[in-house]
Amino acid sequence: MEIKKNPKANLEKYKLMFLAIGLIISIGVLVSAFNWSSSSAKSDLNLNQNITDEEMMEITRQDQKEPPPPPKQEQQQQQTIEVINIIDNNEEINDDVELNLEFDEEEDINLEDTQEEEDQIFIYVKNMPVFPGGVVALKRYIAEHVVYPAVARENGIEGTVFLRFEVTKTGKVGKVELQKGVDPLLDNEASKVIKTLPRFKPGEQNGKKVSVWYSIPVTFKLN
Repeated sequence: MEIKKNPKANLEKYKLMFLAIGLIISIGVLVSAFNWSSSSAKSDLNLNQNITDEEMMEITRQDQKEPPPPPKQEQQQQQTIEVINIIDNNEEINDDVELNLEFDEEEDINLEDTQEEEDQIFIYVKNMPVFPGGVVALKRYIAEHVVYPAVARENGIEGTVFLRFEVTKTGKVGKVELQKGVDPLLDNEASKVIKTLPRFKPGEQNGKKVSVWYSIPVTFKLN
């Protein structure tokens, strides 16, 4: 008697084999796809990071400029005479009043290059004007000739009058300017006396006589 094979049994055997092969192929495809995605993501991340770093460097890179040097401050030089305690004529004059004569010699002055003009009044020259008898005589003259105005005295008006006057090329007093006043009574009295000053020995620069400014603060004080 001949034994025959069942075709269905063979099909079941091949079906399991094909299923196993397909499963293996699917797993391989998934693993390959996963590895490719990871590599792509890392590349994109590195690329983005490089771009960001370059942009940050460009944004934060700034040219530093040195600040401009501060402007030089010009120093003015001038002679100051201070007359203190102009008092009532009925009282004795205090001869011990202090007189301050100040010169600022810190700044170098180039006398060779100074352009002289006929109407120029200098603030400082090498040879300043000299009052007859010197500074002490100038102080005494002002103290003896200034009269404390009666109205100002009665109203208790006192203070310091700041004046400057021009000593011309001939030594005479020229312009008189009020720089800071206290009261018209005191301002006018101080200006009036300055205009009566005797002739000075004129100032000189580069061997030539020139006009020079003098600044005088005259202090009126009631005792």
